[in-house]
This record gives sequence, structure tokens and C-alpha cells, in this order.
Amino acid sequence: MNNCYVIQICLKNKKNTIDYDYKLQETINLAEALDLIVVGSNVYSLMDINPATLINKGNLEDLQTTLQSLEVDALIINHPLTAIQQRNLENFLKVKVLDRSGLIINIFANRAVSAEGKLQSNLAALYYQKSRLVKAWSHLERQRGGGGAVGGPGETQKELDRRMIADKIEFLKEKLEKLRQNRSISTNSRKKFNIKTVAIVGYTNSGKSTLFNILTNESVLSQDLLFATLDTTSRIVMLPYKQKAILSDTVGFISDLPHQLVEAFHSTLDGILDADLILHVIDSAQKNYEDQIHSVKTVLAEIGISEEVYNQKVLEVYNKADLLEEAKKDFFSELTSSGNKILISAVDGFNLDLLKQKIFSCLNKDKFKIRLEVSYLDNDLLVYLYNNTTILEKTTTDELITLTLLCQEKDINFIKSKNPRVFANPV
Repeated sequence: MNNCYVIQICLKNKKNTIDYDYKLQETINLAEALDLIVVGSNVYSLMDINPATLINKGNLEDLQTTLQSLEVDALIINHPLTAIQQRNLENFLKVKVLDRSGLIINIFANRAVSAEGKLQSNLAALYYQKSRLVKAWSHLERQRGGGGAVGGPGETQKELDRRMIADKIEFLKEKLEKLRQNRSISTNSRKKFNIKTVAIVGYTNSGKSTLFNILTNESVLSQDLLFATLDTTSRIVMLPYKQKAILSDTVGFISDLPHQLVEAFHSTLDGILDADLILHVIDSAQKNYEDQIHSVKTVLAEIGISEEVYNQKVLEVYNKADLLEEAKKDFFSELTSSGNKILISAVDGFNLDLLKQKIFSCLNKDKFKIRLEVSYLDNDLLVYLYNNTTILEKTTTDELITLTLLCQEKDINFIKSKNPRVFANPV
């Protein structure tokens, strides 16, 4: 399956402001991400959805002629298809038919590299297959026997397939649960040692991996390609005052992300929930950036990050400033001048030092800034300070060490028990 044709469905009776040309181009990009060759595309305007074939007979016959002339192997439709519609279209057009969910799930299945990524992709494919199966065999129910207690061969086959898929789903969920428990142990260990975690999220192809690489001096795959990253990667990032945090690059989101994928990748997405700070990377050069923000927030809400939590622990990072014209750059500079927002370029380094400073401030907003003098002989206190606080400044004399540091309230109580001359102020 190499050549494909992409169509976008536009409903005339829907009063909305959807940019269907943008939607069509995004679907073309998705098809190319699956290594398909897009030989043609079109937008189909419909008054109503045909329950049997999605599009009406006249358009269907024209489409058949087009597909034959272009020697197409697959038809990609950017609209949800029922199992019946998919089967009828394939029977009539004699090509493989995929809707948006099927296309994205296929991409995930092809791109997953890690053992966990493969398990999650397989689980999503099974969820999707199960939804296709529910009605795919309904035409065989007419074969059911009249008075017997056992149904006919059609129902028997359907029930058998459903049971096999259900068994596979349970098997994969058990394996993923074990991986989830192992990750939970690692998370608890980091919290025990007060190691902060930062998760990068964003619309696919917004520059998350490029930012991850520049912040961590790593070389994670970074391409101008939808879903270039599927497997979560975590590395140490150095922040101001030598504070270390764990930065995680996560799978990209997209509009209308299949629910099967969100459910299957829940163990990976849990890392976003557990993070102390979330960097929401936004493609400021994309004209539909507001729609992309909405899509990301929709998925985050689905995994448990409400609007209130979003406002508390998300730093919006408007990326790709290097691609902006001067007027647009001024607009985004004004937009990000207050609140938890910042305009950067992960490519040319614009505002990256300021980004690190903002990350540092967000991670330490619950801490106090204190100044104290410590004797060289007070070894227990010095060891505690270096292991449990963030040293901002240090000056020394022959007898004393003067420290300015960040610490939590529990640290202040311990420090005061050792050294009552402490001057503490909230950061």
C-alpha cells in the first residue's frame, strides 16, 4: 500500500469556523508520516452523512473513477467512519479505507520503538479493532437459527473474535500495569530526594524534541514530521544555581486524537500528571495555534488536568520565534509579557536562558529565600544544607560561611534548631 488519496469532509449544514483546507493539509501530513505517497486530495462538501457509505452515490462514483485513474491503493478520509461505512466503501471502491483514527493508530504502531511504546500501540490497535468488530459482523446475524438456543455461525464468529480481542487487551493491560508500578517506584524515589520533574507537552511538530535536546544537550530524534516522538525520554536539565531537574519529552498531541490512544497510553501520560511543572510548547508560527492549544488542553483534561490545575502548573512556551515576522514577534512578545508564558526559539536560542530562569522560579515558588551564617565546624548543618536546599550565593571569611539559599518550610525549622539567626522571606 503506497499511493493514497486524501479527502476532507465538510458539512454544509454545520455553522462553524473550521479551516477545512488546514484540516486537509494536516491529514496529508499524517499520511506522509505513514510513508504513504499522496497522489491527490479533495474537500467533499456534504449536506448530510450517508449512513451506509458516508458520501452520496454520485460523489462515490466520481471518486471511484478518480481512484482508478490514479492507481490508488488506499483512501484516507478525515472524518469518523462506522464499521459499516468502512466495509461498504472498501467493497465499492476496491481500495483500503482508513479514517483519521485508523490512520493515527497505524502511525503509532509503525513508530513505537520501546517495549512499552509497542505494548501501548498494540493495545490502541486492539481497542480500535474491537470497535470495528462490533458492527462488522452484524450482516451475518441474519444467519442465526430460528428456534435453537445457540446463534448462527455469524454470531458465533463475532463473539469468538470479540472474546479473543478482549483476552489480548487484558493481557496487554496487565503487562502495562507492571510497567506503571515500576514507574511509580521511580517517581516516589525522586520525590523522596526532592528531585523536581518537568514534562514537555504540545501539539505534534511544535518543536518539543528540539527544545528537549537544547535544554539537555541530548540528540533525541527531532524532525519536521508529525509524531516524530512516541516514546517518552527523560534526562537531567541544569537550571540556574546548579539545580537539577528531570525533563521528560512526551508524545505529541493532535486534534481529534483517538480516544483509544489516550486510553492505551495512559501509563505514559501519567508522567505528565505526576510532573511538578508542565511545559506546553506552542508553535507560534502556526496560524491555527489557538486551535492547537485547545486540542492539547482537551487531551490534558481527559487525563485529569483540569483548567484549574493547568493554570497552576503549566508554563506556556511559545516556540519558533525565529520564523515570525517582526509584527507577529511583537504580538507574541506582548502576549507573553505577563503570567506563565514565554516566547522562545529552540533553534537559535532566543530567550532560552530566560526560560530556564522561569522554570527555576516555577519549581521553587513554594520555597523561602533565607540568609544565614554557618561555622566551618557545624558540619551536620552544612551537609544538610547542601543536600536539601538550593544554594544561591556563598561568601566566606576565615571563621564563617555566609549562605543565601532556597528551602522549604520544614527545612527552616531544622535550620533554626541549629542556627536561630535566620532571615527568611518567601521567594
